[in-house]
Amino acid sequence: ELIQKQFVVIDDVLPTDDVHTIRDEVKWLSDHDRMSLNHTHLVTKGETKLLPKQSIMECEMALEARDPTHVPYLSSMFTDTSLLQSVHTHCNDLFPVDRQMIKVQKNLGSGGCFPFHFDTNGKDGRVFTAILYLNESWQRENG
Repeated sequence: ELIQKQFVVIDDVLPTDDVHTIRDEVKWLSDHDRMSLNHTHLVTKGETKLLPKQSIMECEMALEARDPTHVPYLSSMFTDTSLLQSVHTHCNDLFPVDRQMIKVQKNLGSGGCFPFHFDTNGKDGRVFTAILYLNESWQRENG
């Protein structure tokens, strides 16, 4: 389905305990000011401008994985390359990927959401996006 449609939706991809662990770790990052306001990078005429996205906080796991003390599950997702290896094995001709990045995001409401998400054109290596909805009361209408 991924190769045919360029996307796939997998319900309940993680066990419930893992979902709770991830949610707790994202909460820890948020509570300890490890998340910053998300920005879109607009490049025009060789100049980069940052457009802040209100109510959307993020954290790059490349920084947090250095000390996994408080976020061991998220850190292990960053250091585990099994998904990357699987992409190489099954999809590398269509989606050449040589590295992975884990970005944790918390949407605070008040319009902070991604009803559609587009990554870059792939020149920076971003060709896959996985979105995990961790809201306890998430409903399809939430996006």
